[in-house]
Amino acid sequence: MVISFGCSVQDVGIPLECEFEPEIMTTADGVQFVRTPDERFENLPDFPYEAKYIEIDGLRQAYIDEGPADADPVLLLHGQPSWSYLYRKMIPVLVNGGQRVIAMDHIGMGRSDKPIDIEYYSYLGHIDRLEKFIEALDLHNITLFCQDWGSNIGLHVAGMHPELFARIVVGDGTLPVIPAGLQMFPPIKFPNEINFYIDSPFSFIPPEQPPFYDEDCNLLIPGYQRLGLGFTTRTRFAMTGASFQPADVLEALTYYDLSPEEEAAYNAPFPCRLYLSGPRVFPSLINEVPGVNDEAWAGLTEFEKPFLTIWSSNDPFLSPGGCETQDNLINNIPGAAGQPHTRLPEASHFLQDDQGAEIARLMLEFIEADPSLALTQDLCDDPRNITVLMNSLDNSSLPLFGSNNEELVQSMLAAPTEGPFYMFNLIRYREKAEYPDGRETCLTGREAYALYTPFEFLAAIGAQQVYYAEVDNQIDGDDIIWETIEIVEYPCPLAFFAMITNPEYQALAIHKEAGVEKTIAIVTDLVPIPAPADPDQSEAAFPPTVEDPAFDLIHVMDFHDIAQYEPDANEPERTGIEAWEMYQKSGRGASMDLGHYPTAVLEVQGVFTGDDRSWDQIQMVHMSSMAGFKALLDDETRQEGRYHRYAALQHNYSMITFPTVTQIPYAGCWLDYILWILQYINDN
Repeated sequence: MVISFGCSVQDVGIPLECEFEPEIMTTADGVQFVRTPDERFENLPDFPYEAKYIEIDGLRQAYIDEGPADADPVLLLHGQPSWSYLYRKMIPVLVNGGQRVIAMDHIGMGRSDKPIDIEYYSYLGHIDRLEKFIEALDLHNITLFCQDWGSNIGLHVAGMHPELFARIVVGDGTLPVIPAGLQMFPPIKFPNEINFYIDSPFSFIPPEQPPFYDEDCNLLIPGYQRLGLGFTTRTRFAMTGASFQPADVLEALTYYDLSPEEEAAYNAPFPCRLYLSGPRVFPSLINEVPGVNDEAWAGLTEFEKPFLTIWSSNDPFLSPGGCETQDNLINNIPGAAGQPHTRLPEASHFLQDDQGAEIARLMLEFIEADPSLALTQDLCDDPRNITVLMNSLDNSSLPLFGSNNEELVQSMLAAPTEGPFYMFNLIRYREKAEYPDGRETCLTGREAYALYTPFEFLAAIGAQQVYYAEVDNQIDGDDIIWETIEIVEYPCPLAFFAMITNPEYQALAIHKEAGVEKTIAIVTDLVPIPAPADPDQSEAAFPPTVEDPAFDLIHVMDFHDIAQYEPDANEPERTGIEAWEMYQKSGRGASMDLGHYPTAVLEVQGVFTGDDRSWDQIQMVHMSSMAGFKALLDDETRQEGRYHRYAALQHNYSMITFPTVTQIPYAGCWLDYILWILQYINDN
């Protein structure tokens, strides 16, 4: 049958009735919709792109997917009443720049299916479908470009799911935050009536726009709303106006005159009014925004990844196209700091049509100017971030991982989001700092190292220094006399690699390189240990005093594969670690009696840099006092077991330290301590 609305008015806009019989289809959930015939999209100017489709909620959603399939996606979101044709000038530039470009048509727009009941459309519905679209296409590390209602929808999703986005570009759009309960505009009475007497509010704008602002963003036509651009008028016209057609809106809100062929392309999705429900409803959805975007906006105000605004200079709408709207984004979103924000001349609200090629060029510069993965605390949430990191390094001048242990690096990259892990650092300083660029300096090595303050970078990725101490006395291992011990907790390898390859971090780390003569950096895991019975040591045989304070005894150990006993030891063959456990058992009772207890055991994954020895384990023991330590050394049972120690160790360093930072999290439980006591009783 022919769907009729009583008359056909070909000369006032989209026909009120179709020249063909539309097929009204129904989803499994009872949603009636129409599908624009494919021939409507043939031979559109500068738009040779094949549509792809995905089903969401029983409806076919259209999108363009151009460029290399293995590249990270650039997602382009249009607003009202346009469709992906709006991006015809941007797509080829981005694709030629090596990008994968996805331009989606919202349901009700473009080549997507079009529910005919205006009640189907909602703000949260559009948001939900975008989330499903991203999930269905498995999109990650997205570069988002959004404008108009595409920003209202896209920025909400980005604020709620920042982990999906590598960077964001906004053009003449925002995320409106409106208090809950506030009605923005009066609801439209009789929204399905057709009004033949309401004039287009855009008719006063000539084909080529006059300037609406001066150079300081002051409005030159203060009465423009009285000329018809008030939002209530625009909303009512879109919903009920007999002469409403998308091409007229696009023509009015582009700086340059559109050709008749381009206007026809913007109208192509809508053979008659039956197909127009989506663009008719869109402006009215502003009344559904109050109270909806607060959480998403809060997420954007914590978005530290790159965020760029590219604005038009001649958008008659103060919101979203005014300078204050642009400034609000720049001033409130951390990732916008320091970015090359701009306002394009000779561009209006639909700036993609006016300056699409230039916008795409600026986006390519923006993408390529970001060689490092942004340092954020959610890096470990998605293992695919490692792909972003490695791709960015491949395309930059940054070094990879230098002379570090390649086998360990590959092992860490194979599990980039597993963690946490602890980087144990032994440090010896130069007498005089030596900067790699050859600069003259009077700094000592220690003074240069003091300029290396990476705490801001550590905090950015959720890492922290958990131990710092000067070495007071090195009692074992004399090949290198160490001066400082540092331990840093990293949430995962990906966060660590993102930090050390970040250009700003590397600029700071030059002081570390200048000041350090020798270092060994060891990747370790924290393993469970028994908790102390009396950590305050108030009842220790030799409690700490002002003159004889408590200290830490740190062992860095490389065990023999097979314990190396003297020939007359008459011991069975055992591993080095088994021999070490025999030594510990011999002194365990005395340690407990004297109030000494272990604070951390670190199992070694591997040496990251600085040494080719295969260290196995690091033990950290809290000693009640030097008097208590000497009493332990004099204990006969412990002395009798020392030959196990000599047999166990191939290499080792033992150092006395007085830490100034000690925040290593406890990895055991009180049950461990009880089991330790029972083991002690059994051994004795």
